[in-house]
Amino acid sequence: MQTKTSNQDASPLRGEKLLKTAVNQILQHPETWRQTCWHSGCGTKHCIAGWCQILSGKTANDNTASSDAQKAIGISDGEAYWLFASHRTIGEIYLFAKNFTDAAGFDRDGRDRAGFDRAGRDRDGRDRDGRDRAGFDRAGFDRAGFDRAGRDRAGRDRDGRDRAGFDRAGRDRAGRDRDGKKLEPFAI
Repeated sequence: MQTKTSNQDASPLRGEKLLKTAVNQILQHPETWRQTCWHSGCGTKHCIAGWCQILSGKTANDNTASSDAQKAIGISDGEAYWLFASHRTIGEIYLFAKNFTDAAGFDRDGRDRAGFDRAGRDRDGRDRDGRDRAGFDRAGFDRAGFDRAGRDRAGRDRDGRDRAGFDRAGRDRAGRDRDGKKLEPFAI
């Protein structure tokens, strides 16, 4: 059974190359893989974390397999928890390695799994809330609900006035209605 690779003479593997080398080891020698324990038998079977620990140049150690592998691959705690789970199948591990991103979560194009670049922008230049660099959504409104001209969806300005200058009650700033009538004082 093969538990050593030609990596012994080379510098320790890291990141994507380490993970894909470990997956290839498992695919080419499935008899050396047991996902339910870090290292088993006489050091002849290893889970994905165990293989990554060994291929990264560390000595097989059940107590540090997970942390050694996580650091060497460069994945988050959540990703390590998922990837190293004892019920994980080789198909799931393969897909993880196929879609692998670097330690900061970015692929070769500089995009995270959701498609956002390091500045948090998608390919259209919008942030995770769908807003452009000026803060406007796809419909052209800012977070307060106003467009670039300062009007809300109903066409009112920030003071609540329509384009003719009337408020929601139909009055201008002097209190006149659209016909020019002033408000009558209350009879007390």
